[in-house]
Formats: sequence, structure tokens, C-alpha cells
Amino acid sequence: MFKKKYYFIASVRVYKEKWPEGTKNYKGEDAGGKEYEQHESRCWGFYTSKKKAIRAVEENWSDMNEAGYYKYAVIEELTEGLLQCCLSDKAMWFEAKYDNNHFLGYKRCELPKFADRVCGWTIG
Repeated sequence: MFKKKYYFIASVRVYKEKWPEGTKNYKGEDAGGKEYEQHESRCWGFYTSKKKAIRAVEENWSDMNEAGYYKYAVIEELTEGLLQCCLSDKAMWFEAKYDNNHFLGYKRCELPKFADRVCGWTIG
């Protein structure tokens, strides 16, 4: 049976933080003051047309970049259902491009290293 495909769009923020002093890792070792990478995503909506979803990202409809807050955008191909995981090969990644600090739009890019083997960006 054919399932209808939906193309969900999210913008993704990547930033560094430090563990508070006195924090222990899962092994009980001191992690206080050590830096780690944090990721946040925000789902903007979905389209039934892959072309329209790509256009929405590339043209930054609805200001998905939010003045530079979100460096990446991703489109995940999903079907109807709960808690689906979009495999990496079905996700389309885009990176924000700038010229003299002027946002030009999102351009297709390879799967970012931080996103390898991670899914569900569009469902939070």
C-alpha cells in the first residue's frame, strides 16, 4: 500500500556550552567546566510537495533563519504516523550562506557531522 509522503521542515541551531562545576559524567568522573555541543531544532511546518519544501527552505520563507540564530535547515521525508525516524539518506540538509554578514539564503549541503545517525529533527 502506498503511503503519502510529507516533507517536514525544521531549522537547527548548534552551539557550545560548558558543564557547571561539580558535574559528574555517567562514569562518575568530573565533567565540570568541560565544553559540549548542544543542538536545538524548531519545526516550521510541512508540505506534500518536495519541490515546494525545498523552495521554502532555499528562499527562507517565514524567516526560518531568524536573523542568524539557526545555521542549518533540514527537510525530513515522513509518512503518516507517530514518532517516525527519517533515515539520514531521506533527510535533505541546508546551510545558511552569507555575504558580508548579509544572509543570502540556505544552500544544500552534505549531512553535517553532528547530525550523523540522528533523526527526528522535525518532531522535536
